[in-house]
Amino acid sequence: MTDISWPFALLLMAVLVTIVGSGSGIIVEAMKRRPSPRSEADEKLAEALRQSSEVNAKLLERLSLIDSRLESVEKTLSEIP
Repeated sequence: MTDISWPFALLLMAVLVTIVGSGSGIIVEAMKRRPSPRSEADEKLAEALRQSSEVNAKLLERLSLIDSRLESVEKTLSEIP
């Protein structure tokens, strides 16, 4: 082992931790401030999802209508002697 006393080693470690922590803080802040560009593919995907959602809503409405018609047919058929 070298002849460095433990208080000096402790101080050296504290300084290194401070330097590394400051550097990482600077990097994190730089990444936060960097704007994330929305690509054309992102826009196309968002539009496709909106369209899919609209189609699903219309489909659900149609299926609900069909279900109510089937219920009335079932009721009519069950009333036949």
